[in-house]
Amino acid sequence: MTETPTRYSEFLPQGAMYFYREKHIYCRYQYLLKDPVDPALLQQAVDAALDAADYFKMKLVREKRDVYLVENDRPFTVRLGSELRAMPEETDGYLFNVSCEGDTVFFDWFHFLADGHGMARFLTRILMEYCNRRYDAGFACPAMASAPAYDMQALVALDPTAGEEDLPGLALALALRSYADRLACQRLLEEGALDVYTLPGCMKKGRPGWQLVALCDVSHKEHLIRQVFAQTSTTGLRVRRCEKHVLDYTITTRETPYGPVRVKKAQGYGVRRSKPEYEDMARIAREHKITLKQIFHRD
Repeated sequence: MTETPTRYSEFLPQGAMYFYREKHIYCRYQYLLKDPVDPALLQQAVDAALDAADYFKMKLVREKRDVYLVENDRPFTVRLGSELRAMPEETDGYLFNVSCEGDTVFFDWFHFLADGHGMARFLTRILMEYCNRRYDAGFACPAMASAPAYDMQALVALDPTAGEEDLPGLALALALRSYADRLACQRLLEEGALDVYTLPGCMKKGRPGWQLVALCDVSHKEHLIRQVFAQTSTTGLRVRRCEKHVLDYTITTRETPYGPVRVKKAQGYGVRRSKPEYEDMARIAREHKITLKQIFHRD
């Protein structure tokens, strides 16, 4: 989006906003001033704004699968020219950049830094600090308080499912590190898991591996977590809530030439089906040395 700059007053800068989206999402504010920009004064303005809002003195850290912010101990540098720089790779770790060319100031920032109104307040503060130094504008520049930290307990209290112990199920997902770990599936079923299955996947450094998913009631969560760590070689797992929808079913007995077989009949959601219990079928097939088909259809 671009727009023709309009000068409403001597000190009110006007400009345009652009979005760049290739591999990352970058945003840019472009302000036109009434005189050529003084880079030294702009540097002083940025330094003053950072002192007032030190929570922008951060750098992005990527560590394995974790991404987080830490304090950036490197000084911020105002750059010359209109080039859009990769952030944080080309900005000394900072997630924003300030540059100037001619009578234009460019504010660029990485969307990870501030989605919302926080970044606009910070950039406005830089302009106010600059105008105070360049034109003796007299803008008031009070301290910029950061938003309070999230109260996680209060957020959880707003969750309508918080504290419920009768939710349909809870899925435990983890990545297994070796073939032997798959032997844990049967053990987890014996320990109360409602269902257990594995999926092939690609691990770190391209190594093949297996992802294990176990479904359990909320009341069995802690016990199943202990069993996962005890029965596998994993060092971590993920837990998420999920819903489980099942058909209503009953179990009846059907007589066959080789003895009774339990049959599960299910219905609901416009579906009706039945199937014999596998364990009964497998036992009869082994005892009589016949195939599963022959149990109901004797030749």
